[in-house]
Amino acid sequence: MDELTMMPKISSPSAVLPEIAGKSAILPSAFITFIVAFGLLFFAIISRFDLVQNQLSQQFGLIFIWGNLVISILFLIRAIGDFKYVGFTKKIKGTKFAKYDNQYYSPLCLLISVVAFIIYWNMK
Repeated sequence: MDELTMMPKISSPSAVLPEIAGKSAILPSAFITFIVAFGLLFFAIISRFDLVQNQLSQQFGLIFIWGNLVISILFLIRAIGDFKYVGFTKKIKGTKFAKYDNQYYSPLCLLISVVAFIIYWNMK
């Protein structure tokens, strides 16, 4: 356990990347990782529309409203999965990633999907 955060340390990428026979099934490049991080930042900004509503409501209001619906759909798709490596419907279940995906990643994606849909519903 990490003394500062009281969270277990993840010592290998097998906990965050799906694997087949001990090898990573997905090898994201630094560029793809940056795009995903930027996308998550953009989603966070869209979800906090109430903070910027007065300044941006005239120009970008529909982007914030429909953006939350897009966020909800994308995270729901991630939670459901690809029927092979990730999500609730994955077939490969005996790996460390699969365990973490069932316990943390997929439920978190489902929660984000529901919250984004509630934000969308309240804004439309």
